Amino acid sequence: MAGVRRAVAASGNDVVGFPASGRRGDHGASSARQEVPVRCWQAIKRGVCRRPKSPNLGTLVRPSEKEARAFLVKHEWLGTLGMARWRFALVQGGRLAAVVGFGPPGSHTAFRAMLPIGLASKTVQLVRGASAAWAHPHSASHLIMAAGAVLADELGSVAIVAYSDPRAGELGTVYQACGAIYLGTTATGGAEAFIVHGRRYTARRAFEHFGSTAHAHLISIDPGATQIPRFRKHRYLIPVGQSSMRRRMRRFLTPLQKTYPKVRQPAAHYGAIVASAVPLTP
Repeated sequence: MAGVRRAVAASGNDVVGFPASGRRGDHGASSARQEVPVRCWQAIKRGVCRRPKSPNLGTLVRPSEKEARAFLVKHEWLGTLGMARWRFALVQGGRLAAVVGFGPPGSHTAFRAMLPIGLASKTVQLVRGASAAWAHPHSASHLIMAAGAVLADELGSVAIVAYSDPRAGELGTVYQACGAIYLGTTATGGAEAFIVHGRRYTARRAFEHFGSTAHAHLISIDPGATQIPRFRKHRYLIPVGQSSMRRRMRRFLTPLQKTYPKVRQPAAHYGAIVASAVPLTP
């Protein structure tokens, strides 16, 4: 993220500083001379108006798995850490204000046709994220972009894939605030999760645990196994890293970009009754 200053502590958590100044905006000049209108950055350069102050959004840290899980159990609607491999948090006033976790995408195939050749494998997925009710309203978007800058440096990541779940009443407002590219809703069909021996497994976790998600294979393990049908979610892609790469991705995805959703729809609009479990058929 442009303007982020990084400093790694000699011991303990990695700490990342944030810009001391806000973004350019349209702020009226205080000068009495109004004959020649100037843009704000010109006015700032000439000393005509003050640079807007950025709110104190806290310090970026790398929380432990235990700290991240405890926060998400309390504040995230799914109440789990999920498959998060890389964890980041904002500390405000000595307390965790927001936590976000990233992991490898569930599948690169969904983006191979969308992204330039070789870039689909350089995406990470935002797996879990939440902020405390008392946190600054901009904490979530600020945390995502700051964490994305770190992932770009450490992993060479070029984009964050993020989904918003209509079951939680989500539209992806935080991702929109990050300037994400909205790619519409995901496709229906297949299974979102499987229930085997009374335990719920996501499709990816079931594949890793049982070696296959073929119905016949799961039935051989548990004749009473069921599946929860997949339903549509809002899908976003947030370019990170170097500005040239971000511009390249935006140009490439412009034909696929859709208008941000602003109106919440009932869950049935997205294709499935939320909690229905369907028996598997061999």
